[in-house]
Amino acid sequence: MFAMQVNGKARKTYKVQLTASLVGSPDDAVVDTATSEFSSSDGTVDAAAVRKLLVQLSNSGKLTTYASDRKTRVAAAEDDLWKAANADGCKSAAKKDACEGVQAYIKKYPAGKYTADGRQALSDADASIAKKSDEDAWAAAAVDQCQKPTKSYDCKGVDAYLARFPSGTHAAQGRDALKASEKARDGLATKEKAAAKKASFADCEKACKRFYENIRPGVFEIVVGRCVETECK
Repeated sequence: MFAMQVNGKARKTYKVQLTASLVGSPDDAVVDTATSEFSSSDGTVDAAAVRKLLVQLSNSGKLTTYASDRKTRVAAAEDDLWKAANADGCKSAAKKDACEGVQAYIKKYPAGKYTADGRQALSDADASIAKKSDEDAWAAAAVDQCQKPTKSYDCKGVDAYLARFPSGTHAAQGRDALKASEKARDGLATKEKAAAKKASFADCEKACKRFYENIRPGVFEIVVGRCVETECK
């Protein structure tokens, strides 16, 4: 500040220094700084001094360089996350967790450079998982056993497959196996039922004999016969 006399009155003039700093986000780093000075006696800001600040910042090129570097870093971070996502592994996934990386990328970059590729990878993964589930279920169905049954229930695996995948890759083959072995399985079921009944009768008869085992001979046969007649048939 300095003072001078004007018409006998003291007039104060102030020397003002303007400083402008550009701070980057999100790292809060100072990108560039410019200064400009002017004198004022009435508290007004010299527009020329402000323009000088802007010219300095424009001519230094630091802001342009910072913006370019920032853009490069952001792009590199997106590229790195996409690479880590392993989209190829997701496409041929056997389980949904193989796509966690792709899902993380899409969540962070919903309109990113690779978002469309990521969504396609998820769609491919759904198809891959469905196909593997179908194949695994068919492998467990034991169709060979169904085609040549030795038990009436030898087609339960095929039944389970068709219940889960009624339009599956092997659905037609499964239905053919059921139809071809139906007569044989019906015959086996009849035999199994007869065998079960016979075994049940034998067990029941033994139970009757055990129950009356202390009855004297002659009476024993009579009471056991009645027991079998009423309880086992």
